[in-house]
Amino acid sequence: MVQVAVNQAVASQVAADDQLIGMQHVLQEPLTTFGITTLARGVIEASSRAWWLLDPSVNVRMRVARSMTLRLDTLFRNRQLEEKLDLPRTSASRIDEILAVAPTKNYTVLPERRRTPPAI
Repeated sequence: MVQVAVNQAVASQVAADDQLIGMQHVLQEPLTTFGITTLARGVIEASSRAWWLLDPSVNVRMRVARSMTLRLDTLFRNRQLEEKLDLPRTSASRIDEILAVAPTKNYTVLPERRRTPPAI
């Protein structure tokens, strides 16, 4: 489970790096106003997510809880999209799996609230 958190952080940092490369292209003439801002936000969000997952001040349990929460958030948003676009419902069962495993590892599950995903 710890390796999943590390993998998520690496993927986030790879995304940030890719967006930085995009920023290089946007910074060439002619300059745009919003392109650079959009990419900068993505860099900040992805880098922040990587830091949050790998924060050296948290213990392994917290790192795993953060990883599970991030996964739940992603799946929750995927489920919403599946419902709106009438796509095959694959995210709900994966959410249920995480919510079933968490208590077996002595994690507390914060339940889903209106438009807010569950959290660990």
